[in-house]
Amino acid sequence: MTSLLRIALTSIARLYRWRFPVPIVAITGSVGKSSTKEAIASVLASRMRVRKSEGNLNNHLGVPLSIIGEYSERYYRQGGTVGFWAYVLLHSIWNLIANSRYPEVLVLEYGLDRPGDIEQVARTVRPHVAVVTHIGAVPSHVEFFASPQDVAKHKRALVEHVDPQGTTVLCADDSLVLAMQSASKAQVRTFGESQNADARVEQIETKLSGTLPLGTQCQITLDGNTMPAYIPSVVGRGCALAASCAVLVGGVFSIGLADAVLALSSTLPLPGRLRVLRGIKSTTLVDDTYNASPPAVSLALETVRHIPATRHIAVLGDMLELGEHALSSHQEVGVLASEVADVVVAVGDRARHIADSAKSSLPSERVLWFATAREAARPVQELIRAGDLVLVKGQQERLLQGGDT
Repeated sequence: MTSLLRIALTSIARLYRWRFPVPIVAITGSVGKSSTKEAIASVLASRMRVRKSEGNLNNHLGVPLSIIGEYSERYYRQGGTVGFWAYVLLHSIWNLIANSRYPEVLVLEYGLDRPGDIEQVARTVRPHVAVVTHIGAVPSHVEFFASPQDVAKHKRALVEHVDPQGTTVLCADDSLVLAMQSASKAQVRTFGESQNADARVEQIETKLSGTLPLGTQCQITLDGNTMPAYIPSVVGRGCALAASCAVLVGGVFSIGLADAVLALSSTLPLPGRLRVLRGIKSTTLVDDTYNASPPAVSLALETVRHIPATRHIAVLGDMLELGEHALSSHQEVGVLASEVADVVVAVGDRARHIADSAKSSLPSERVLWFATAREAARPVQELIRAGDLVLVKGQQERLLQGGDT
């Protein structure tokens, strides 16, 4: 069934590419894909009709589905049913003939869960702009790959398939990503904090109202011009890096730095990506529950380290799909968490190693471990008090919905 569905969706997506040959901005990486996608879409939407992929529609089914139409809401309600796919197939054929308001640009994520995933999609749907964000020393899904270098090799497929007349955009701060420039037949441009980056971001700070974080402010330099940028309701280096990438991609589409920065100031924060929320008992909650990998957890901890609060409380869940790196990665997170947080709450079987490592620096009464999120909920509510900053980091479907972690 899945194979037949993939063939049908891919065939229809090819017809759409023939009928509506608009440019595609494709994004991959291990950290920051979704935030970068949102930032790029916000900048491009200031001048163009944009469609972006939603949720996890980033594989051999999701990418064609996003090309064909805006089915994400219905997909997440009834995507597994025969009725849904019948509707998509019939509706897409009608729109192929009758649609006169197709988007002017598509901004899509290309995900990598297993070897060959990106190669399969990129060969079918060649991007005009290929963006690769941060990978890191121990990226997500490394369980299915021999090494981080192997992950980079498979993500490089996106760069290899970019339109030669297009642009490859690489994170200048990650040597594994920067090395991909040799694989590109297109123009290569870079973004990041590196002094050599074409779009350079610096002076990254959390904007505060008293002790309440309002967002992130930074300086972005592109082609010799520098402007301040502000990204509301989200904190950390990650959103600043996404902003620098977005202004660079905006330049590919002739959107100037000033207009790009203005568009970024109205970007809506994504749930679960270092989003600032008001918590109970006059606390501040930093929601980073979308996913958990070693570089993402480290980034989240380093971000809250610099935000003033009466106490810093880190609620950390399991990091999955790390293979042989699982033990050492959880131990390293525990050490870092003990340096950043006044209280560490670990949730899940693997997270027990976070708690054990944190106890080497923190008193044992300030390190808590729970088997599930359901068990942790009430003790954490009783623990927090006014003025606390609470970072919640883990797998969204497990940590927030109360399943085993």
